[in-house]
Amino acid sequence: MRVAIIGVGRIGGLHVGNLRAAGHRTVTVDRRSEADFRDVREVPDTLVAQIDAWVVSTPTRLHLHTLRQILTRASAARVLLEKPAVIPSELAALARTLAEYPDARVVVNNVYANSSAVHRLAGAVRRLSATDPIRRITIEFTKNRLSDVAAGRFVDTDYGEVGYEWFHMLAILQKLLDPEDYSAYLATPRPGITSVYVSYW
Repeated sequence: MRVAIIGVGRIGGLHVGNLRAAGHRTVTVDRRSEADFRDVREVPDTLVAQIDAWVVSTPTRLHLHTLRQILTRASAARVLLEKPAVIPSELAALARTLAEYPDARVVVNNVYANSSAVHRLAGAVRRLSATDPIRRITIEFTKNRLSDVAAGRFVDTDYGEVGYEWFHMLAILQKLLDPEDYSAYLATPRPGITSVYVSYW
């Protein structure tokens, strides 16, 4: 399979390494000089036609622009967007873009939602909650992100958070709760069912 990775920073670099280790061919697009191309528009048509999937790992503020560039070149592209998909003010524009390209398939990377460990945990919680109802859920992430923050990563003023652990926490919570309870949690301004905590040291 041939995969194009747009944005070859820390996360994009991991994608490149993992894909190559798995035997796939990669095409890299980044302003950095070591990338194959500096812009999606520079990729030759003949090569675009050979790309099986695209990975967008640029900064979030560039996701929608990059996705549109890809779909302009390949209207039925298979695209993986790193999270979050777009900044909040662009959600409607993202929906319009997806509607404009109905043959495309776009997914947002969500590793915790697809984690076998999380699935096993959720199964255990559901079994136990059948006789002992859930009263409170605490999801705690503790990571040393000081060097990342100093380098300008993990500080998101659009979503109002330090890091993107909040999305991981929601993915875990979604697996633990019944769909109705999860929807009710999302719709509650001051939810009482869940306590979520993240710290950086």
